[in-house]
Amino acid sequence: MRKDMLLINPVYLLSKYTMNIPEIFSKALFLIPAILGIMLFVEINIIENTYSKIKKGEQAQFAIQMLDEMRRPVLAIENTFFLELNQASNYKLFNQQIDKTNTILKQYYAAAAYNPEVMALVKKLSENLEPWIELNKKLWTEHLLLSKDTKTVMDRVQHDQLQHQTITQFFKVLDILAMGEKPIHKDIDNGRAAANLFIVSTAILIVYFFILIIFFQKSRNKNLTNQHQKLEKLVAERTVELESANKELQAFSYSVSHDLRAPLRAIDGFSLALIEDYNESLDDTAKDYLNRVRAASQKMAQLIDDLLQLSRISRNEINKQNIDLTELAKTIIHDLKQTDPERKVKVIIADNLTVYGDKSLMTIALTNLLSNAWKYTSNRSNAMIEFGRNDHRGDFFIKDNGVGFDMQYANKLFNAFQRLHGSEFEGTGIGLATVKRILKRHKGDIRAEAKPDEGACFYFSM
Repeated sequence: MRKDMLLINPVYLLSKYTMNIPEIFSKALFLIPAILGIMLFVEINIIENTYSKIKKGEQAQFAIQMLDEMRRPVLAIENTFFLELNQASNYKLFNQQIDKTNTILKQYYAAAAYNPEVMALVKKLSENLEPWIELNKKLWTEHLLLSKDTKTVMDRVQHDQLQHQTITQFFKVLDILAMGEKPIHKDIDNGRAAANLFIVSTAILIVYFFILIIFFQKSRNKNLTNQHQKLEKLVAERTVELESANKELQAFSYSVSHDLRAPLRAIDGFSLALIEDYNESLDDTAKDYLNRVRAASQKMAQLIDDLLQLSRISRNEINKQNIDLTELAKTIIHDLKQTDPERKVKVIIADNLTVYGDKSLMTIALTNLLSNAWKYTSNRSNAMIEFGRNDHRGDFFIKDNGVGFDMQYANKLFNAFQRLHGSEFEGTGIGLATVKRILKRHKGDIRAEAKPDEGACFYFSM
């Protein structure tokens, strides 16, 4: 099966399975882990392979740099015979370039170690450099003797033959240097292509995780709706089945959420490693793509954390005690001010607000409600938040003068993954669903009243 088909299948499964959830829900629960496992195996292998090619491309960049560096002293050695300097200065420069050639050759050896083909060419270069340098040394010996009017060891014919051999060997060295460019450039091109594939693969992986979570949420909601339709006829039997299904779904979601953490950390870690270790070789577009991959994986991790908290709320035992909501709210507001000390917000908290319940759960609920009020008043210069109690009805309320919302969407407000505002306000859409679940466990409820751009007020009872 083609790899791209494995990546497309989840979209097909999402549309197909949500059409008839009741009949295939049990099958889907067994199929999804298998599909997830196959997809993770394929994608992680792709990412690992592309990462190795990217690293090979980086090593090739160093190798091509050494190859270019190698040309300079080679050409300089050949040119020392034609410099307009005295013979002693030229001969000194000649020896300096030989030392430089040997130094760069060692670096070229180290840079070529990543590829056997390139290493073979470096060895061939070394084998041809040595006789060429020796031929040049013999020519220089003749030149120095001539410059001192000393009798040379060669006649004119021998000298011409030596010069011809030197030039022939010089061009052979240049040919070997040119031959080394092809495999190195190939590795560089493969590395760039692998970087693009790495970005696409990680993006697809993140999208796949989003599709899975949406699938599980939609399938759960569909199943619960169908169960409620039959509840009047089979109250006792269906209640037992519903409770069992909920427990299985919660356990399964908890397991999947934990399984998602490792690949997300890998995506974020590998992306950060690329940015830090290969910062100079990556262009701005590649860096931007990697930063987007990191931001998406971090957002996904936050979503998983919120899902886990939502799952724990349904399972944890309730330890009830008297709770001073006044002091609890003051502590939460103090923490919010610490995170954003520049904001000027008028906060009114009534005295003697107490309740009997689980303190840790109520801390989570009150933090979510007050944080929402703080967030959605961020664009108000005269922001105001009020926490009090309705003397007539006895329920608590948290009121703000923020952006508010349209009441026609109020039925979606307390559902997971439902957000009434766009990306201008951060969030995962889990907070109010968590609050509602906490209050339900305390035999309470929550509702909201609001108008667009005029603020909102949340009422909750215990």
